[in-house]
Amino acid sequence: VVPEPAAQVLQPVPNAEQLELATRNRLDAAERELNALNPRELNSEAQAHYQRAKSFIQQARAALQNRNYPFAEQLAKNAATLASFLRKLSAPTSS
Repeated sequence: VVPEPAAQVLQPVPNAEQLELATRNRLDAAERELNALNPRELNSEAQAHYQRAKSFIQQARAALQNRNYPFAEQLAKNAATLASFLRKLSAPTSS
């Protein structure tokens, strides 16, 4: 017999509306950065980071729908960090 997972109880979040808006804005910015990249031009390690960032965005959007704002915020931060890293990595270097 496999025990059922404990139901997740979400605690009220102060300034939930502000946190939701800031998280959505961060997700949108990360998505714009990723969409500006051509994943086929990335090496295999960078492609893995690209896919992970896309996954963070999907998970964050799901967390927002579930009103789990702190988790969504953390996922959005992770996605934004990876997107920024990939943008810098793929930027042409000037000599």
